Order: sequence, then structure tokens, then C-alpha cells
Amino acid sequence: MAPGAFKDKRTTLLYEDGRKFLEKSKEKFDVIIIDIPEPVEEGPAYLLYTEEFYTMVKDKLSDNGIVSLQSGCSRKKNFAVWPPSTTP
Repeated sequence: MAPGAFKDKRTTLLYEDGRKFLEKSKEKFDVIIIDIPEPVEEGPAYLLYTEEFYTMVKDKLSDNGIVSLQSGCSRKKNFAVWPPSTTP
């Protein structure tokens, strides 16, 4: 992160439940950044893996808005790259 990034008047940093925030908000956003833990059935973040959530995210974007998504799995044996490599 660039030094002073959170001091920029255009930046609002919120530390709260992102899904609940979007449900309450009437705003449209130019950028929505999503950084979620791996999916655990009935875990604390399972609602962030639903079609309903991503429909809501889409509805909260401005006309030219973008989403940045980071999600991953900590189990190396389940790691996959898509599309699969065609090189030997």
C-alpha cells in the first residue's frame, strides 16, 4: 500500500461486514474490492459465495464500475490453474 493512501480525501476505509454494508447502502460504487477467505460450508463467510451476493455487488456498481476479487484455498492439494496448461 502506498504511504498515505488512507489519508486521501477520496478514500473511505470501513472495517465491517461488507455484505451487510452493501445491503444497507443506497450508493453506487466505482470500485468494490472483495478479499474473502476460503469457502467453508456454513462458515462465517459462506454468504459471500452465493449468486445472490454477486448479483447485489453488480447492482451496487456504477455504470463503469469494476470488482476486484481475491479468494483462495489454503490446501495445496486442491490447487488448480484454469485453463489447464497444454505444455508438458
